[in-house]
Amino acid sequence: MQCAGNISDVEAAFRRIKQKFASNPLYAVGISLGSCILGNYVISKGSKCGLKGMSLVSVPYEAYTLSKIMDRQLFNIYHWGLGFSLVQQMKEHKNELKSLESMLGLSIEACTRKIKTLRDFDNVVTSKVYGYKTTDSYYRSISLASKLGAITIPCFLLSPLDDPIIP
Repeated sequence: MQCAGNISDVEAAFRRIKQKFASNPLYAVGISLGSCILGNYVISKGSKCGLKGMSLVSVPYEAYTLSKIMDRQLFNIYHWGLGFSLVQQMKEHKNELKSLESMLGLSIEACTRKIKTLRDFDNVVTSKVYGYKTTDSYYRSISLASKLGAITIPCFLLSPLDDPIIP
């Protein structure tokens, strides 16, 4: 399961890389949702993050605002496409996901019937599995806009001025 507020995978990966290449400096790049994950990792770990620097590309600075933009008709196809892809993944891995049913309060099959968009997935699955009260609280917690000042390592931010999706 993927959650932009869960940094455990990134932490484990960086720990493994540092073990294998201890004498080399470590830099990282996060793109789109990955930039939220990387940014939140660095913010949570501070100077102990193990990185010398990072680049964040096409950052969804305000995930809540982004979710509202994606609800608009022009971008709805993106929202639906991600929802469809996540449903397909859930169906493909339903046996592995069975252990989550008590947490979700629904069978995996029932979840897949309720999910049409990325926001639906975050409402039905992500917020429940990762303990967020609401989908909006999840989106607000992963947003970097108000946290950028807490980044303690060199950071290059790159976002196109004319990006129609990322505010």
